[in-house]
Amino acid sequence: MLNTVDGPSDTVEDYLCDPEEMPLGARKCTLPCPEDCVMSEWGSWSRCSLPCNGSSVRERSSESLRQPMEGKSCPAATETEVCTLNKNCYHYDYNVTDWSTCQLSEKAVCGNGIKTRMLDCVRSDGKSVDLKYCEEVSGYL
Repeated sequence: MLNTVDGPSDTVEDYLCDPEEMPLGARKCTLPCPEDCVMSEWGSWSRCSLPCNGSSVRERSSESLRQPMEGKSCPAATETEVCTLNKNCYHYDYNVTDWSTCQLSEKAVCGNGIKTRMLDCVRSDGKSVDLKYCEEVSGYL
């Protein structure tokens, strides 16, 4: 949708939307049989330790909600994966523009003013993201 001051209005071509933010239209599911083990949904992935260099792993877990009948087993309750830069682990850096010229108050020709600059947070794959990601990372340093 084309977003305007009054809210979404016209439908636009799909290529104008970010494919990474497209919601899923369908996904696979499984309805367990009475004799099967029932596991909870996977929890959130743990954070990858920085820097992302492939030597660390992240993990997530689930819990057994119903034990299976004899002879059947539950799947593993923990899943791990290697932290890979720009796949599941990112570095974040501020991108800062140069300072503007000195902006004086409306009718002033000299004296005190203010300079401004633009601040952006960029993920290691080049995508602009919310400033909170750069703020979180700077808290670790």
